[in-house]
Amino acid sequence: MTVDILMATYNGADYLNDQIQSIVNQNYSDWDLLISDDGSFDATIDILENWSNQDSRIEILDTGIRHGTPQSHFLDILRYSQNEYFAFSDQDDYWLPEKLTLCLKYLHSLEKKYGKKSPLMVYTDMSVTDSNLKITALSFLESSGKGKISDSVQELLMTSVAAGCTIVGNAELRKVIVKATDNVFDEKILMHDWWTLLVAACCGHVLGIHTPTVLYRQHDTNSIGAERYNVFSKMRDQKENARKYWASCKQAELLYNKINEFMPYEKKDIVAAFISTMYVNKFSALKILRTNRLLKREPLKRIGQCMSVLMRNNEMVKE
Repeated sequence: MTVDILMATYNGADYLNDQIQSIVNQNYSDWDLLISDDGSFDATIDILENWSNQDSRIEILDTGIRHGTPQSHFLDILRYSQNEYFAFSDQDDYWLPEKLTLCLKYLHSLEKKYGKKSPLMVYTDMSVTDSNLKITALSFLESSGKGKISDSVQELLMTSVAAGCTIVGNAELRKVIVKATDNVFDEKILMHDWWTLLVAACCGHVLGIHTPTVLYRQHDTNSIGAERYNVFSKMRDQKENARKYWASCKQAELLYNKINEFMPYEKKDIVAAFISTMYVNKFSALKILRTNRLLKREPLKRIGQCMSVLMRNNEMVKE
């Protein structure tokens, strides 16, 4: 059962060899590595060609598109996947040797429970490291304040807990994602990993694993970092929090409009309730959130969420 590993690169020469070597070192060997570069002008292409010449499982794609953002790049590469499973890979991390074996073990357990025709996804925690792969935090989810492992639609609508480089999904999930993403450049899609997580959670099933399977390298050119979470600093920037919160509502609305036909009724109702808070008065919105268990669990985060609702303005929710 082959896994298509999908890698998006851009000026990643500094750490790219490490990342690809960690994939080659996997104790599960039935994989193809599909790599798309977005116009690198460092040594990235030379490195990729060298690996492609060494290993027939490694293929450099020519999509003919300049993407400009990680989300559009990864979602475009996903269209090239043809095998039973897919996984996303960044260009600068390091996969632990058992990553694919562990994720596939749990994915197979989901298949036995729900069947292969259900969109299924597994994700794991990561350990955070410095640029030299020295561990600085054992758990990315704990240190970043992302929250606990979760498969709750209510929680995942508002917070992405799955890092793309830890995700492994099945072919049915890929099919629904591609249907949901007729425009990979749609700005309402906030990140490819969150979009993938939402499709899986709303249309199928998600399983989070506490075991870290990736060393998440932090360095000067990371597009998204893993800063330690500080709830008080987050609350000080409440206007930005409100903008992000309502952006998550618009992302949910896009998802609903594209693929609500694949959602079970109970999940469809939850997503619809979340979307509706953009179109009712602020106090009705808070009531809808409470009634549908869409308020965040942690007290301080719940307060911040309520403040975001009360700060809503037309600019935040306009098309």
